[in-house]
Amino acid sequence: MKTLLVSIALIISARGFAQTTFRYEPYFSAIVVKDLAVSVAWYTSLFELKVKTELADIQGGYNISILETENMMLELMELRGSLSREQLLAGKPEGTQIQGHLR
Repeated sequence: MKTLLVSIALIISARGFAQTTFRYEPYFSAIVVKDLAVSVAWYTSLFELKVKTELADIQGGYNISILETENMMLELMELRGSLSREQLLAGKPEGTQIQGHLR
């Protein structure tokens, strides 16, 4: 009888502490683009995103559009003075890769 009670208690406690597996889903990304208008048109048509916010500062040298759906937010940034991948890798050994960069 004691063994039965201990077994039931273990089953109940195991179920009480069981957790579902957390599912990771991407939500936010930010991308530097060469032409904001072209990029906004492309991303809105491809992912059915809607423009949420548009920011521009001529003196600061940036244009930004924030696009979203209920499952995704994308920030597109056109930055004056940002370097292309080719410019960043000029003169570097062959095979050099970049994952991102800050100015």
